[in-house]
Amino acid sequence: MEKLKGGIEGKQCEFTKYKNKVRCLFAVQSKNTKYCNFHAYLDSDEFVLCPVDPSHSVKKEKLEKHVKKCNKTKDNAKLEQSEWYKKDINVVNPLFDLKSVEEPKRLKTFSQAELDAWYIRIDEVWQTVKDQIIQMVDSDQTEEEKLAALGVVDIEEIKESQEPKEPKEEEKKQEKLELTKTTKHTLQHNKIVDMMDNYGLLKHRDIKYLEYGAGRGLLSHYLHERLDSKLSEEEKKNHEENNFEFYLIEREKIRYLADRHYKEHNNHKRIRVDISHFDISHIHQEHSLKKSEKEPTKELEASEEVKEPNTEPDDGKLFSKYLVDPNIKIVGIAKHLCGGATDLAIHSLTQSPLTYGVIIATCCHQRCDERTYVNIDYLNELGFKKDYEKSWLFKTTSWAVSGAYRIDKAAEDDSISKNSLRKTVTGYKAKRILELGRAMILKKKCNLKVSLKQYCSKIESPENMLLIGIRE
Repeated sequence: MEKLKGGIEGKQCEFTKYKNKVRCLFAVQSKNTKYCNFHAYLDSDEFVLCPVDPSHSVKKEKLEKHVKKCNKTKDNAKLEQSEWYKKDINVVNPLFDLKSVEEPKRLKTFSQAELDAWYIRIDEVWQTVKDQIIQMVDSDQTEEEKLAALGVVDIEEIKESQEPKEPKEEEKKQEKLELTKTTKHTLQHNKIVDMMDNYGLLKHRDIKYLEYGAGRGLLSHYLHERLDSKLSEEEKKNHEENNFEFYLIEREKIRYLADRHYKEHNNHKRIRVDISHFDISHIHQEHSLKKSEKEPTKELEASEEVKEPNTEPDDGKLFSKYLVDPNIKIVGIAKHLCGGATDLAIHSLTQSPLTYGVIIATCCHQRCDERTYVNIDYLNELGFKKDYEKSWLFKTTSWAVSGAYRIDKAAEDDSISKNSLRKTVTGYKAKRILELGRAMILKKKCNLKVSLKQYCSKIESPENMLLIGIRE
């Protein structure tokens, strides 16, 4: 036990991660518990989770003192001093209190009769928006094939299918075994970049790419490699003419950053801030300053002034004081941006008149909520007027990818219950309903033509749909 430092000699914390069964390596600090200080709350009423950073626990009597000196408290205070920080600027409904939502019954405790009623409710809503969602799927497939790509397929048609189009189960298992964690993510990143290329998001030289929830910045890394491969040797030497830049937005401290390889290019900027507080108008300010530095005596013509964004009147106030080159284009990108983070990113992009495109691999729709979802009015129009109904809708999306069952097994395995399949299909319907609401906002406020595109197989990722928007 070389990794155990301090505490009781040889006594290791008994906490085990549920997902990968990895045991905590920290030492137990007290004889009265079997857990380390990080997990002591599991074994004793004396300890509670730190309200600032729930990754560790602290004694109740020391909580008030600890909160003031917690490293996370200091870190948050530092982030708030950032020039990119503006509290809750991207939160659609900042005054909404999530704790005020009282569900009469939790979704997972529904009886079979209640589940059947909820299936019917979702299906009725689906029928009203089905045609709009099918039109969003950008492919030459038939309607049935588009529905299959969306995950929304008729259960009886699956059961009756004699020749499934999917590969045999044995072949898929082998393919999955060959995909390591590294190769899987590499494939996903490259396929997203391929999609960007196909939709013309790499052809302009003055694009500012905003990677939301950047993590290590791998999507920007693969995108930068692709852009470099398109340049001639002479163009590569002249960085001024190829003015593409990357803004990597990430709230956490990350190690092994991919953008460390591009220091000499000086076109990767890492911004440590939560997406909910990210002030996109600072990009306008940056480029306004750059232009004034280069041409201090030249006044910009009135035609070059930035137009106010097509949003509510108050939103334009952020940009009216900045004069920016109208040729600059902003493109928002992200891979697997969880739930409400996607909505925060979309709301951020709708606040800029320079937004030219967006391409986001969405996921974890169950983590959306009424405070951040960008189109609550749309959900109200669909009949989800009560707060707890919206909460149920968000949680229903988890049925699409949770559990051991899979739609593509249905034609081969009669033992899979119809109810499980129905839950899966209902989960996908809920996901697509939420995507349509996001597409409507991007169309209305940024004038983007929005599509849904399957960018990889479900073996590579069960969350395999891209939300793509391009300026019309």
